[in-house]
Amino acid sequence: EYFSAYRAFANILEGRQDNGEARDGGNDGKIRIRLKPGQMVTFSNRRMVHGRDSFSEVASGGRHLQGCYLTIEVFANRLRVLQNSARAVHNRDPGYP
Repeated sequence: EYFSAYRAFANILEGRQDNGEARDGGNDGKIRIRLKPGQMVTFSNRRMVHGRDSFSEVASGGRHLQGCYLTIEVFANRLRVLQNSARAVHNRDPGYP
């Protein structure tokens, strides 16, 4: 039962039919983003499945990948601090948007 569900999930992720054949239409449901030097991407591991395509170091000039993990509490606390700071500025300056 587990492996049947695992296979079905993998087929969904890879855009395949239940029999393993590619789905028609060419839309595999993936979003691909090519980052430029200096750019980064952030996401929640609990909200999305993610991965990376293979690459040729010769063609691409190399790749630097660095991971960073934050708890939701760290993010939520920083958001609260920024919101409170914005409210304080707004309360001092009625013309503040």
